[in-house]
Amino acid sequence: MPTRIYTQHLGSIANKQLQEALTRFQLGTLLQAEPVPFGNFGQNIFLTTTQGEFVLRGKPLWPEQFMRERWFMWQLHEHTTVPVPWPYLHDPDADIFGWSYILMPRMPGLALIDPVVRRQLSDQQRQQIAAALGVTLAQMHALTWPTPGEHDATHDTIVPFHPSYPGYITGEIYRLLSLSRQATNLTTEADSFWVEALVEQGKRALAEPFQARFVMGDYKEGNVVVEERDAEWHVSGVFDVHGHFGDTEEDLARPVADYITQERVDLAHIFLRTYLQLHPPRPDFEARFPLYMLKERLAIWEWAHRTDMVWWQRDLTLRKWIEPFLSIAGT
Repeated sequence: MPTRIYTQHLGSIANKQLQEALTRFQLGTLLQAEPVPFGNFGQNIFLTTTQGEFVLRGKPLWPEQFMRERWFMWQLHEHTTVPVPWPYLHDPDADIFGWSYILMPRMPGLALIDPVVRRQLSDQQRQQIAAALGVTLAQMHALTWPTPGEHDATHDTIVPFHPSYPGYITGEIYRLLSLSRQATNLTTEADSFWVEALVEQGKRALAEPFQARFVMGDYKEGNVVVEERDAEWHVSGVFDVHGHFGDTEEDLARPVADYITQERVDLAHIFLRTYLQLHPPRPDFEARFPLYMLKERLAIWEWAHRTDMVWWQRDLTLRKWIEPFLSIAGT
């Protein structure tokens, strides 16, 4: 049986296996399968069938990944106007590929994760797209829950954070700091004292009351597609949707950091300004948001050093790398 390696993560796959998966969900006859050339983890394959275009997403990175993604996709599809791929068809059985998988519609639009696509867009188009990302994130945050919490795969619902959401945020910061010290000696003792001081400065602001809303955690240009309609740019698809319910301000950190990494601070400001006009910040935003940025950046720092995927100047200490991201956090 001839096989092909679409990604290293998924390994060798035969057309017969792809067809079995499509047949299981009555999605037509396979006409073409293509690797998805972008993304860090290589979970996806583009499929064209007699019924349309789909994405196969396979080999979960942790056991509950696809159950969590499907639950949040369902909630966003039912309760918001955010364009997400639906139906999000989950097959938990491993009899076809040796792992579980998802089949979902392929969303139309330009993939901003492609650097070639980004280079072809004018500055004005990039600015309009940054504003469109702000609009769509505000739409995403229309999804509410009674209390902050995370998805529990055993019961397929949300369980509250214990003891509290502020405790979850500070706990994650300290957990990631500990892992970062294990991952690299560039996380120095002085860096640890600096992180602890930032937490002390901002933790009171974390206690400001809020309505728990969906927090995607990985919202950025790389996880959306966009298209131009009626001379305006719109987000036409959002992917990699898994997260929790909490403070929506937490969701601003990654797109802002992504634009700063691209050396497009102007786009970070446009995105933030658009979002905050639609979803005004609560009191003490300037004191609270640096902690959300710190948590988000610590996760990237630890992962990049642990996996030897560092793409920035390699001799930077944690503080020297993170501080430029915090400068916009208070603006």
